[in-house]
Amino acid sequence: DPSMPPEPLLRALRKPGDDPGAASEHEIDFEDDEFIHQAVSVAHGGRVNGAIWLRWKKPGSLAQADGLPRTLAQSAARHIGIAIAHASQWHILNELSRTDGLTGLLNRRAFTQDLAQRHAHRYRVQRPAALLYIDVDNFKPVNDRFGHALGDNVLRELAALLRSESRAGDLGARLGGDEFGLWLEDTDAAGAAIKAQHLLDALPQLRSAVGLPSDAALEPVGFSIGVAIVDPQIPETLEQTMSRADAAMYQVKHAGKGGLWLAPAASSANPATEPAPC
Repeated sequence: DPSMPPEPLLRALRKPGDDPGAASEHEIDFEDDEFIHQAVSVAHGGRVNGAIWLRWKKPGSLAQADGLPRTLAQSAARHIGIAIAHASQWHILNELSRTDGLTGLLNRRAFTQDLAQRHAHRYRVQRPAALLYIDVDNFKPVNDRFGHALGDNVLRELAALLRSESRAGDLGARLGGDEFGLWLEDTDAAGAAIKAQHLLDALPQLRSAVGLPSDAALEPVGFSIGVAIVDPQIPETLEQTMSRADAAMYQVKHAGKGGLWLAPAASSANPATEPAPC
């Protein structure tokens, strides 16, 4: 039954003043115009982690409802508490396996797995998307001169920037080292260029936020951004889209860093020769 327990039952499952997580033996009886409700909290490791809720058509009174339903709930409570704890732990471990520990973004494996579905969906709905590959320019000198703690702050601040520039449905990831990915749903070349430019325009704030020293001898931290557009009229694999975005990012590197480059369309076998307008 997809319905939720009535609010009086939810409120009663925890008595006022209780530690919200402390294990207890709460058992609740409640009836409304149509149903009798019984509930018992379940726990694992000394902490409440859920409840069993039973409801059935009123046979006449709560007194007649005693017996089997309550015994069933009590006998199942321990097993359900263990099952909930295991499910919760599995969810936590699964999220950790998908997440980059430093930035909290998706890692490369999870990003690629999620993109496989997103990429295929673009062709089913005939809507464009954009894939941005972002490499942090002049990152190694920051680590070498000021230490990895400051370098880590640069990466974390970039991750925060990607989140702020993302909409519902977009995906951000740390692909490894100082390389990041951003998938933009329902975005054409013009929209992707605007998004990439926003990232470039935010560089002064990023440098200030992490406390990068001003040093004329140190090349400033910047972004090289490669952009590949998924055109639903032109079939290609996800691997081909990712390869185009990666190649476009390296075009920026070869051109002197610090900018964006739009990859050629999927139907073109020639490398990009002109940078996208900024």
